[in-house]
Amino acid sequence: MSFVTHAFTTRGGVADKLSRTANALHGWARFYAARRATFHELSALSDRELDDLGIGRGDIARIAVESARRIR
Repeated sequence: MSFVTHAFTTRGGVADKLSRTANALHGWARFYAARRATFHELSALSDRELDDLGIGRGDIARIAVESARRIR
């Protein structure tokens, strides 16, 4: 009968670090794309349409960032 006394993992290896970096870059790209899309969509609305939504033109950048954070 045999027993396993040690379990080896690849934690902290190069592949793991590359994977975490790739995941971080992908998350950042998704955030940036969502922020940009929201910003452009809201910027395309007229002042009257924004007012109907209760949004001032100066609030667009903040709303775009908040929206993108929820998607992430």
